[in-house]
Amino acid sequence: MTFTNQAKTSRYHYNMIPFRFAQSEIRVGFSTEETHEGQSIAFKAAPEAIQRKFQHLKAEEEPKRLFLSFKPSESLQGFTFLVDMYQNKVIARHYALYLLYHYFLKQQAYLHSNFVQDLVVWLPDTKNTEYVQFSRIQLKVKFYQEDALPLLVMAYTGESSILLQSLKQLDECHPGATDAITKVIFDKQIYSFDRLPDAAHFERNKIFPLLNRLLARKLKISLPFRRVTNKHEVHWGKVLRFFDTKLKGIADTGLVFEAEWQRAARALMLEGSQLPLVFGQGQTDADIYQGLKRYGPYQPIKVRQLVCFFIYTAADEMAREKLQDALMPNSSYKGLGAFLKLSVHYDSGLDILIEKSDCMSQQVADQLSRKSLDPSLAYLAIYVSPFEKHTASEEHKLVYHQIKEVLLKRHIASQTIVGSKVMNPLVKLNYWVPNVAIAAIAKLGGIPWVLDKPHQPSLVVGFGLYCAQQYDFKYEGSSFAFSDDGHFRGFEYYPASETTALAARLEDALNQYMKQYGKPERMVIHYHKQMSKREFEPIRKMLFRYDPGLPFFVVRVNQGKTDDYFVRDTADRYGLPADGSVFRLSGQDYLVYVNRYDGQVKPKIQPMPVRCLLQASDQALLADEQTVKGLLQQVYDFSRLYWRSVNQPAMPVTVEYPRLLVEQTAWFDGSSIPGGLSELPWFL
Repeated sequence: MTFTNQAKTSRYHYNMIPFRFAQSEIRVGFSTEETHEGQSIAFKAAPEAIQRKFQHLKAEEEPKRLFLSFKPSESLQGFTFLVDMYQNKVIARHYALYLLYHYFLKQQAYLHSNFVQDLVVWLPDTKNTEYVQFSRIQLKVKFYQEDALPLLVMAYTGESSILLQSLKQLDECHPGATDAITKVIFDKQIYSFDRLPDAAHFERNKIFPLLNRLLARKLKISLPFRRVTNKHEVHWGKVLRFFDTKLKGIADTGLVFEAEWQRAARALMLEGSQLPLVFGQGQTDADIYQGLKRYGPYQPIKVRQLVCFFIYTAADEMAREKLQDALMPNSSYKGLGAFLKLSVHYDSGLDILIEKSDCMSQQVADQLSRKSLDPSLAYLAIYVSPFEKHTASEEHKLVYHQIKEVLLKRHIASQTIVGSKVMNPLVKLNYWVPNVAIAAIAKLGGIPWVLDKPHQPSLVVGFGLYCAQQYDFKYEGSSFAFSDDGHFRGFEYYPASETTALAARLEDALNQYMKQYGKPERMVIHYHKQMSKREFEPIRKMLFRYDPGLPFFVVRVNQGKTDDYFVRDTADRYGLPADGSVFRLSGQDYLVYVNRYDGQVKPKIQPMPVRCLLQASDQALLADEQTVKGLLQQVYDFSRLYWRSVNQPAMPVTVEYPRLLVEQTAWFDGSSIPGGLSELPWFL
């Protein structure tokens, strides 16, 4: 992070506060045996004086890690050393978190450490007769400059609920529910259930489970699902409340916090929400809804007619009727045809009524096998699901994927909507119809819109990740575009452990690009994580065979659900940086705001910024500001190509599409996508 004079007077600040240590030097214990404090550092990160204590050992005999003690006792099996907290930043980070941990422990807060050993503090929000809901605040310590103060980064990471029944009470009243428990609270600490300390098993009356969806269903507890559209506002509110009530002006933490948040200077300003999109007949519009309604799709579906039919249960008959009215041309919503610029027909003879609650996908397959389809027409199946997407069991979620696969085998595009949602008077179908139209165009081989950008001789390839932790598998998907306007030409997926597939996929994309356009001037990879040397090297070798001088760039697009860093605009009434604003965290690590906010009208959706880390085959290439701006502009541009909704998420489709792809194909029974569909975004 470059702290310039511009940053000192900037209107922007990060969600981090500078601090000082009340004691700049402390005596630290170092041991090869684990201490009760549990914190450790890599051996090479220890002070040189401590490393010299082991110089009599061969390199292979040196300990890999040293355990720390910030209150070393005389019985410590190791060494003590006076450490300057401003000189040894690795130890300083551990010490700051140690001080915060013990401070909040005295406050009787619930605490745990995440997988990178940051401290997470739980603050109670609401309570009812069944559970207490908490907000989780993550605390991270960072040093961004040699001569600057350390920073405490505060981030809101979501909500969790703790059941008010102890494990002992569950044993007595709901013994069949305990197999759904994954995490618990014991002695103010959060543990994985299978990693509880031995002492806890003798005090089951003091163990309280964290409430997950499966446990809630078994206990017949209704957990509300709330979609947060104003995330930026909510996150800032949670962080400000935490600091003002828990840390500001408090002296007994062992840390002294500065009076102001860390300032941020805007690094770049991208071409933002007024970026024109190209629709039918070459007409442009910055508004997706108006552009599609006025001009139709950029590339229409090349069939005589679109035929719609429904898949539903008897309980959703009224929802089916309501949807039928909304989709047809005589609807007050103008129907699908108004956006597709195509004749749309409903064929009740193709409807599939699911009569039993079990083997639902097989019922669909059996009935579909008895129906004949005209190859000159396009078909769209509307599945009226009886299951809520966010509260459904894994078994019910699987039904959706199974029905999707059955339809794909007949090359039938599908769209799902929850029946209860259709009947909710608060749900406006006039917003749903254009979203169905957009997805249907793409699924059936058309192109809703493209970016109004001239062709650039660069190949862009995106990779996204999907994890199903409960089944312990990870899949990686890829998509590639031939040019900056967003023409996609292929999608694939494979287990994420197959690192060789990455270079092979890139080589395939390069070959196809060269057949149409010739050799590109550069390759850009949008990746879901920072690319390791192990992943980088096969790509370098592959590209060297084609052109030793071909530059390639990797843009790590953070796909995680936690939002560690964001920026507040103190001069804006909503505190929201304008669309296209870019802030540099450090080095080539950036925050890009994709929110369509023009500084005037409060946006309905306030997403968190997209975090991008830039890598290059030659890091010197990133010294050029125009190169950096071009790479980040590309991330922004590809965030405007989400052919699933009028509302565009703040995530480039080069990463989001592959994630959607593998989120579905990973659950299919078949081992591959049906033939002829690998170039269609059927997963939208």
